[in-house]
Amino acid sequence: MGSQGRTRTIILFLSCCLTFPVWGASLEQQAFEAYQNKQYSQAMALYRQLIAEDPLEVQHYFNLGVVSHHAGQYQQAIQAYQQAMAGSVIVASYEIIWVRAR
Repeated sequence: MGSQGRTRTIILFLSCCLTFPVWGASLEQQAFEAYQNKQYSQAMALYRQLIAEDPLEVQHYFNLGVVSHHAGQYQQAIQAYQQAMAGSVIVASYEIIWVRAR
Protein backbone atom coordinates (compact mmCIF):
# COMPACT_ATOMS: atom_id res chain seq x y z
CA MET A 1 0.00 0.00 0.00
CA GLY A 2 1.37 3.40 -0.92
CA SER A 3 1.76 6.22 1.56
CA GLN A 4 -1.26 8.06 0.14
CA GLY A 5 -3.47 5.00 0.61
CA ARG A 6 -2.15 4.45 4.12
CA THR A 7 -2.70 8.11 5.00
CA ARG A 8 -6.25 8.06 3.59
CA THR A 9 -7.10 4.91 5.54
CA ILE A 10 -5.67 6.28 8.78
CA ILE A 11 -7.53 9.57 8.37
CA LEU A 12 -10.80 7.75 7.71
CA PHE A 13 -10.16 5.39 10.62
CA LEU A 14 -9.30 8.24 13.00
CA SER A 15 -12.28 10.33 11.95
CA CYS A 16 -14.51 7.36 12.60
CA CYS A 17 -13.04 6.56 15.98
CA LEU A 18 -13.34 10.13 17.21
CA THR A 19 -17.13 9.99 16.88
CA PHE A 20 -17.83 7.07 19.21
CA PRO A 21 -20.18 7.50 22.18
CA VAL A 22 -18.75 7.81 25.69
CA TRP A 23 -20.33 4.57 26.93
CA GLY A 24 -18.34 2.56 24.37
CA ALA A 25 -15.08 4.48 24.57
CA SER A 26 -13.13 1.89 26.53
CA LEU A 27 -13.66 -1.05 24.17
CA GLU A 28 -13.32 1.11 21.06
CA GLN A 29 -10.15 2.66 22.44
CA GLN A 30 -8.74 -0.83 23.07
CA ALA A 31 -9.56 -1.82 19.50
CA PHE A 32 -7.95 1.31 18.08
CA GLU A 33 -4.83 0.87 20.21
CA ALA A 34 -4.52 -2.75 19.09
CA TYR A 35 -4.77 -1.52 15.49
CA GLN A 36 -2.14 1.17 16.09
CA ASN A 37 0.18 -1.45 17.60
CA LYS A 38 -0.38 -3.72 14.59
CA GLN A 39 -2.08 -6.32 16.80
CA TYR A 40 -4.59 -6.97 14.08
CA SER A 41 -6.02 -10.24 15.43
CA GLN A 42 -6.80 -8.57 18.73
CA ALA A 43 -8.27 -5.51 17.02
CA MET A 44 -10.48 -7.69 14.81
CA ALA A 45 -11.73 -9.63 17.84
CA LEU A 46 -12.55 -6.38 19.64
CA TYR A 47 -14.42 -4.98 16.64
CA ARG A 48 -16.37 -8.25 16.36
CA GLN A 49 -17.27 -7.86 20.03
CA LEU A 50 -18.44 -4.29 19.39
CA ILE A 51 -20.53 -5.53 16.45
CA ALA A 52 -22.09 -8.22 18.65
CA GLU A 53 -22.99 -5.56 21.22
CA ASP A 54 -24.33 -3.08 18.66
CA PRO A 55 -24.96 -4.72 15.27
CA LEU A 56 -26.58 -1.57 13.88
CA GLU A 57 -23.45 0.59 14.31
CA VAL A 58 -22.08 0.73 10.76
CA GLN A 59 -18.79 2.23 11.92
CA HIS A 60 -17.78 -1.02 13.65
CA TYR A 61 -18.08 -2.91 10.37
CA PHE A 62 -16.04 -0.28 8.56
CA ASN A 63 -13.31 -0.36 11.22
CA LEU A 64 -13.27 -4.17 11.06
CA GLY A 65 -12.77 -3.83 7.32
CA VAL A 66 -9.83 -1.46 7.77
CA VAL A 67 -8.13 -3.74 10.29
CA SER A 68 -8.82 -6.87 8.21
CA HIS A 69 -7.33 -5.15 5.17
CA HIS A 70 -4.15 -4.28 7.07
CA ALA A 71 -3.98 -7.87 8.33
CA GLY A 72 -4.08 -9.13 4.75
CA GLN A 73 -7.54 -10.66 5.25
CA TYR A 74 -8.89 -9.20 2.03
CA GLN A 75 -12.05 -11.31 1.70
CA GLN A 76 -12.98 -10.53 5.30
CA ALA A 77 -12.28 -6.85 4.65
CA ILE A 78 -14.59 -6.86 1.64
CA GLN A 79 -17.34 -8.59 3.63
CA ALA A 80 -17.03 -6.06 6.45
CA TYR A 81 -17.12 -3.14 3.99
CA GLN A 82 -20.18 -4.66 2.29
CA GLN A 83 -21.92 -4.82 5.66
CA ALA A 84 -20.98 -1.21 6.28
CA MET A 85 -22.45 -0.19 2.93
CA ALA A 86 -25.97 -0.13 4.36
CA GLY A 87 -25.14 3.07 6.21
CA SER A 88 -22.15 4.44 4.37
CA VAL A 89 -22.42 3.61 0.68
CA ILE A 90 -19.82 6.03 -0.68
CA VAL A 91 -16.96 5.30 1.74
CA ALA A 92 -17.41 1.52 1.86
CA SER A 93 -17.80 1.21 -1.93
CA TYR A 94 -14.57 3.10 -2.47
CA GLU A 95 -12.76 0.80 0.00
CA ILE A 96 -14.07 -2.35 -1.73
CA ILE A 97 -12.82 -1.10 -5.10
CA TRP A 98 -9.47 -0.22 -3.54
CA VAL A 99 -9.05 -3.65 -1.87
CA ARG A 100 -10.08 -5.53 -5.01
CA ALA A 101 -7.57 -3.54 -7.05
CA ARG A 102 -4.73 -5.05 -5.02
